[in-house]
Amino acid sequence: MNNALTAQTVELLQQLIRNQCVNDGTVASGQEVRTSDMLRAYLEGSGLDIEVYEPDGAPGRTSLVARIQGTDPAAPTLCLMGHTDVVPVTPAHWTRDPFGGELVKGEVWGRGALDMLNLTASRAVALKALARRGWRPRGTLVYLACADEEAGGALGAGHVCKRHWDALRADYLLTENGGTVSARGDELNVTVHVGAKSVAWRRLRVKGTPGHGSMPYGADNGLVKAAHVVSRLADYRPAPYVGDLWGAFVGSLDLEPPVKAALVDPARIDETIAKLPPGMAKFAWSATHTTFSPNMCRAGVKTNVIPDVVDLEVDIRTIPGDNEDEVRRHLDKALGDLSEDVAVEKLFSKPASVSPTGTPLWDVLGRVVDAHYPGARLLPRLIVGFTDAPYFREHGAVAYGFGLFSRVDRRGDGRALPRQRRADRRGLAGAHDPGLARHLRAVPRVALRLHERGDPGPRPPRRPLANMLWYKRLGVTRFRASGPPAFAREHGGDSCCRSSAGAVKRRAETARRPTTGSCGPWPPTMTHPPISASRRAAASRGSTRAWPRRGPTRRAWSPRRSSWPT
Repeated sequence: MNNALTAQTVELLQQLIRNQCVNDGTVASGQEVRTSDMLRAYLEGSGLDIEVYEPDGAPGRTSLVARIQGTDPAAPTLCLMGHTDVVPVTPAHWTRDPFGGELVKGEVWGRGALDMLNLTASRAVALKALARRGWRPRGTLVYLACADEEAGGALGAGHVCKRHWDALRADYLLTENGGTVSARGDELNVTVHVGAKSVAWRRLRVKGTPGHGSMPYGADNGLVKAAHVVSRLADYRPAPYVGDLWGAFVGSLDLEPPVKAALVDPARIDETIAKLPPGMAKFAWSATHTTFSPNMCRAGVKTNVIPDVVDLEVDIRTIPGDNEDEVRRHLDKALGDLSEDVAVEKLFSKPASVSPTGTPLWDVLGRVVDAHYPGARLLPRLIVGFTDAPYFREHGAVAYGFGLFSRVDRRGDGRALPRQRRADRRGLAGAHDPGLARHLRAVPRVALRLHERGDPGPRPPRRPLANMLWYKRLGVTRFRASGPPAFAREHGGDSCCRSSAGAVKRRAETARRPTTGSCGPWPPTMTHPPISASRRAAASRGSTRAWPRRGPTRRAWSPRRSSWPT
C-alpha cells in the first residue's frame, strides 16, 4: 500500500473529525457543509465530476457526489457511500478531546472515527487515486458523502435519492459496517451486512392533572404515570424471530453445539441469551427481537408544579416483517391498561430491507476478501442499527455494508473487536492499522473487478492536501491560544488567514522549521508550495503582493477558483 495514500487518509480522517458535524436531530444541526466543502476542495483537479446538493429549507445540510464516468452506458454503476455527520457527545466521558482528531500511537481519536468517518475518508482517497491515474471503468463509479445519516438520512441520502437520482443511478452500493474478520478454529469469516431492521421512532404523550407539588397524595401526576410506562416498555418481551441470517451467524460462533442449537430454537432462545456474556447477549437479543428503548423525556414547567403532560421518545427497532400496524400492536400489548392514557405520535420510520447474496458484487467481494485472507468466507448478517442503504434498495439497488478490516481479538466478555477497536466512549480508530491499508486496497479492487479495467495512463504529480487558504475558505480564522500548528506558524502566527507582508515574511523565515502545536505535527507528506526567491525578497521589502492571489504560472489556490495548487 502506498504510504502517501495512508497518510492522506489519516490526515483527511482527522479533519473530518475536527469539522464537528454533530447531528442532534434538528434541521439546524449537523452543518455538513463544512465537510462537503473540504471534500470538494480535496477532490477537485482530479478529473472527477463533482456536484453538491442541499435540500430546501435546510441550509448547510449538503451532500457531495463525485463520479468517474464509465465508458459503457449499459454497464452497472457502483456507489461508495459514507456519511459525514456524527452523533452528539458528552466530553466529560472522554479521556481525550472528542473533536481533536489526535493521532496517538498510530490511532486517531475522535467522535465518528469508526462511525463512519474512517470509511468516508478512505473511499475519498481511493477514488481520487483512481481518477488521477486516468482510470476509466466500463461502468460508472460514484462516491457519495451524505449528510444526516445519524437522524435517518432524510436530508442526506434520502434527499439525493429522491430528488437527484439521476446523479447516482446506482445498481450496487457499498456503505458502512461489515468487513470485520473473525475466526472459528481454522475457519475465517468476514461479515457483510446485507440487511437491516426497520426503525420506528415514536413519541408517547402521557397526560395527567396539574396541581401543587406540596400536595402529591392522590394526585394524577403525569410523570409518575410516565415512569410506569417506561417500566412496562423495559419489561416487555416480544416473541423472538429466528431467520436464516441469524442461523448462519450462530453457526459461525465459537460456542458449544448445545448452545448453538438453543440459539436457533424459538422456544429456548430467550433463556439462552440471558446466559451469554453481556456484549454478545445485547447483540443476540437485538438481532432476534423487536426492541423498545425509551431514551428521552420532557416534563414539567416548575419544581413545585405537578406535570400534566409528559413526552417520552422511544427508539423502536422491529424485526423484518413487522409493519407500522404491528408497532402499535406491540405498544398496546406492552402498556396494557395504560395504553388508553397514552397518545402515540410517529416521529420517523424506515422499513426493514434485505439484499440478496447471489449477485456479481457478492462474488467480487468474495474474491477481494480471498486475496487478503485466503480461504475466508463471507458471512451475511442483519445489522440491528440502521444505515442509508434502504434508500437505494427502494430504487432496486443491491446494497451491502462492507469495509475490510484486520483480524479481531476475542475479549473475555465474548465481544468481537477489530484490532482498530470499537469506538466506545473514547472513540478511537487504528489509523495506521493494517486494516486501513487493506481497505484502501480493497476499494479499488472491488471497482476494478466489477468493471473491466482500462489503461490507467500516466500518473499526475502529487498535490498537497491542504494550505492556508483552504482553511480560510472553511471559515477557520484562529487557533487555540495554547499554540498554533506548524503550518499556521509558517503562515504568520495564530491567525491562519493573515495575508499581510509581515505574515509572508515570517512564513519565509520559518519555512521547513520543525514545529508542533496544539493540533499536532503537520504531516511531512502534506507540505505547502515553496516560496520563490523573488517572493521572499518582496516579503522582506514589505510588499503586500508577495503572496499571489492567483499566480498564473503556479496556479496558486484561491477561493475564487476553488482548486488545489499544482
